[in-house]
This record gives sequence, C-alpha cells and structure tokens, in this order.
Amino acid sequence: MATVRENCPSCYGSGKREVSCPLCGGSRNYNGETCYKCTGSGRVEEYCGACSGRGYFEREVDGGSSSYDGSSSSDYSPIGYSGGGSSSGDDYNKRIFAARPHFYEGERLREVGDYDGAIDAYTKAINILPDKGKGGAYNQRGLAYKEKGDFENAIADFTNALSCPEEALRFSHAGPYSNRAACYLSLQEYDKSIADYIKAFDEGLEQNSKYKHDLAGIYNNLGVAYKNTGAYDYAITVYNKALHLGDPNAAANLALVKQALENNNDPGVICEMAQKYFDGIGGFQKDQAKGFELYTKAAEMGNRPAMYWLGSEYGKHGENQNFEIAYYWYSKAAELGDLNAVLRIGQYYMNGNGVAQDFVKAEEYFNKLISSGQQQYATYGKNHLKKLKELQGKGGFFGKLFGKK
Repeated sequence: MATVRENCPSCYGSGKREVSCPLCGGSRNYNGETCYKCTGSGRVEEYCGACSGRGYFEREVDGGSSSYDGSSSSDYSPIGYSGGGSSSGDDYNKRIFAARPHFYEGERLREVGDYDGAIDAYTKAINILPDKGKGGAYNQRGLAYKEKGDFENAIADFTNALSCPEEALRFSHAGPYSNRAACYLSLQEYDKSIADYIKAFDEGLEQNSKYKHDLAGIYNNLGVAYKNTGAYDYAITVYNKALHLGDPNAAANLALVKQALENNNDPGVICEMAQKYFDGIGGFQKDQAKGFELYTKAAEMGNRPAMYWLGSEYGKHGENQNFEIAYYWYSKAAELGDLNAVLRIGQYYMNGNGVAQDFVKAEEYFNKLISSGQQQYATYGKNHLKKLKELQGKGGFFGKLFGKK
C-alpha cells in the first residue's frame, strides 16, 4: 500500500466547496428575502469534509510509491485526465481543479455586478491554469471588462482567448470572436466588428445551441455595423433575421435603414431601393406603388437604369401600360446612351407605339445600334433594319419614296 496526497474531488483543491443553499435551494431568496448564508448568490461555500480545508486529502492505493509533493502515485489518474499516471498529466488536472473555485467566484461576482471582484477572481484562475486551459477564463474576464466598459482590456482578453486551443474546457472560438466584435461596435470600429462577427459565424455561432438565445441580439448588432459602413443591403438582411428571432430593437433599426435609403440623395441607391420594393426582395415587402414612386424619383434625378425600367414597365401589357409615357422615358435613357432604350425607340417608330409610325426615324435608331461598336447591338440593329425594309416594301409607292406608310 502507498499513501498519496491528491486534490480533493469535492473542492478541487480550494479547501472550500460550493453547494446549493439549503434555505433558498439556489433561488437566491427565502420567503422573499435574500438568504443570509448565500447572500443572494444561491450558493453556500463550505469547508470540504474530505480535506478539512487543506485543499487535498490522503488516500491509500495499491502499488506505487508514496508521494507527498502534490502528485499522485504512478497507477492513479485524477478525475478528468485520461493520459495515464504521468506527473505532467496530474499537474495539468491539479491546476485545472485548483483554478475552478476562482473561476466560479468570478462567475458569481459578475452575476451580481461586482466586475472588479470578478476580474480579480478570473486573474487568479488564469495565473493557476496551464496555458492551453486559459481560454475560457480569458473570455470570461474579457466579458467582465466589457460589462465594466473597459473595452480595450476586454479586446486584449478576447484576443488572448482566441490564441488558446478550442478543446480546453469545452472552449469555442465563436464566443470570443462575437464578444470582441461587440467591443469594436461600442468603439465604433465597424469594419473590425463586421470581420469578427463573420468569423464567429464561420466558427459555428449559428449552429451551436449554446448561442441560440444570443443570436437575435448578435444579428441586430451586425446590422448596426453594416448600416454604419453604408452596407444597407446586408444590414437589412441581418435586421430581418434579428426581427424573426424576436430582437426588440430590430424593427426600429430596420425602419431607420429603409428611411435612410429612401431619403438618400444618390439616385443609384434610390433605384436599387425601388427594385426591392417592386419585386419584394432583399428583406422588403412587395409594394409596387412604392417601387414606381422611387423609380420615378431616381429617373427624375437622372438615373439611366431607372429611366429604362420605367419605359419597360409602362410598355408592358397590363394595367400600367402607357406607350406615351414609355416612349418618354425610353427617349431619356437613349439620350444618355442606353442601347437597349435606343432599340426600343426604333421599334416604337417602326410599329407606331406611342408615336406616329415613322420608318425614317426607325432606321436612324437602328443604324445607331449598328454603329455602336458592340456586336450584340449591331446584330439587333441589322435584324430590325431588315424587318423595317420588309415593312417599307409593303407601304406602296409613297411609302417607298418617303419612307413613311
């Protein structure tokens, strides 16, 4: 038989163990009052009966040599370590066990808003833990700094957490990436915030059930970052995700982005906004009347795609069909060099849509396509010119002579 001294499995080496309060059972109050033993934390610290406050206890094992230096005999592996009985493995586990009370104390103090106390407790845990086991403690201390408003130290801790392997203490990089992103957001460093949120998603943030209750707020924060960098489409997409998951701020933020887009003085942005309303895409509810309104606004500001779109929509069969308005907007777009609009104007003159039929004018527009230098449009021009000649041939003597029917 050999006597070994080992960290107590009840108190993990601290000499004290935490148990649920016998009065409040962890609910933090007893008959409406804070428990006098746990003072509101729901836990009571008691000296461990196994180690009597020493932080370790002695036991007899078969075989092996006696060891009173804190390590155990060669044939014994402490709880949680599967690497045999090596002293390095034992040391790793003992340091994990010894750090746990400080880690838990940090959690308790953070919970009651004592951030300085929590930071001190986490620091003690970090100083005890082996390097590859520090990740979770860095992340939690970073949260304490963040909640205190010390974003610089929080970012430093989240960065340290990311340098630790994920497997330590069931640690995931998704958390510190997301937490660091929130700090960058508070510091208005929006590009860095977006980059970290994207990394958090890549690390499985959306798939990990551990983060499900946080996702709505994370989407909303990402929307804020996108909005402030002018990436309105992305902002709308993530705001809609936040809204779907029940974030209370998402609806108001989504409305602000849409209002900002509508009030934008960039006709290109207004044109894109109009398309989203008209087709009901990109997080917008379909509203064709709003789409027409914004397309017209963009066209009047000189946006060529909006001019062509209005010509196209007013030229279609249906309740909005109006060849005169379609011709007007096609003409505006054609003046700005839109070759599709040039083709449409040529067709309108050839067929008499919205204007008096005029083969000479039609030929003029088709020749513009042929001389455009773009093979596709040159082909369109030649094909339509051929059709035009056929129509001219059916126009009789005066049609051939004057180019008009």
